Amino acid sequence: MSESLKSPRVALAAGLFGVGALAVAAFFAFNPAVSNRPAPERQFHLAELIGVKYPLGKTIEVLAAPEIGAPTITRVRQGSEVNVLGVVDGDGWYQIELPDKQLGYVQVGAIPAASAPAAPSPPAAPPPVAQSAPMPVAPPVSAEGAASPSAPAPTVTLPPVVEFEAAHDVLHVINPSAVYLKPSRGAPTAYPVEAGREVYVIARSKDGNWAWVDTADNAAAYMPMSDMAP
Repeated sequence: MSESLKSPRVALAAGLFGVGALAVAAFFAFNPAVSNRPAPERQFHLAELIGVKYPLGKTIEVLAAPEIGAPTITRVRQGSEVNVLGVVDGDGWYQIELPDKQLGYVQVGAIPAASAPAAPSPPAAPPPVAQSAPMPVAPPVSAEGAASPSAPAPTVTLPPVVEFEAAHDVLHVINPSAVYLKPSRGAPTAYPVEAGREVYVIARSKDGNWAWVDTADNAAAYMPMSDMAP
């Protein structure tokens, strides 16, 4: 074949190769690799909402999905608190929130406190008690042993008794307050209560001033109603 025929064919092949290379480059420029796109996050339905912090009963691995074999996000040591958001549909896994706000999943048995049975019912409210009447005091006795007719009989008035009615409410503390051992601002306090805490009310006083609140040891304890709101 003569040189005069070879040259056009070579030029034509080189031109076609160049056009193909430009087309491939343009395709990848406007169509980034699929592997670089983040995988869509899976959503899991919560059959029950909890939203309470609980300590872990053992050191566990937090998984990316509520299933055995799912990728591990991190490991949390025994005794560390985690925010349990709820129970995943199927009742075998908890959805938790890690300190960095990332969601993870642990098996229900890893957090015994969250799966413990409900606390026993609080004690019933005391029966209403009428306000105490003045108690008479014996008149003074003379030296001869007879009561002196001239001296009036003094009376001593007992403090009023606060009447309660059963109630089952959850209130929020709106002012820094305290748990009192008696329904009186002058009574000794068990411990302070900061604003923002939730309080379970067992009974309310009829005058609307005091709430009988539930405590960890089920002891009688009281808080002013003015420091709480729904």
